Amino acid sequence: MHIEISKTSAESIKKLIDSIPEFYPTPIEEIEKRIADKEVKLFVAKEALEIAGFIIAYQNSFEIYYNWLSGVLPKFRGRAIATKLFEAYEDYAAILGYKTCQVKSMNKFKGMLQLLISRN
Repeated sequence: MHIEISKTSAESIKKLIDSIPEFYPTPIEEIEKRIADKEVKLFVAKEALEIAGFIIAYQNSFEIYYNWLSGVLPKFRGRAIATKLFEAYEDYAAILGYKTCQVKSMNKFKGMLQLLISRN
């Protein structure tokens, strides 16, 4: 598995949101409004050149690097891809000097909750 980190666009984010069945369809205008004044980074995990999972992150404050959205495509789940993505996200945040990584999730996403607990 290979992880890439790059800038991203609202169109790319929309495609990723649409690829995860647990996410609700999000209008492009809502995404554009959310990222308008931010330098958004896209962390992508690829397996055999196919996107397996992602994290979309940006600076929330001088100390907090915020994971706005993350997911692993259903056919790639159970392979520790989310763990590897979180490791890359946390390492990148530390390199940039952030003191905290922040993620919010809903109680209905059991897999995400377990991952977040395991990552403290």
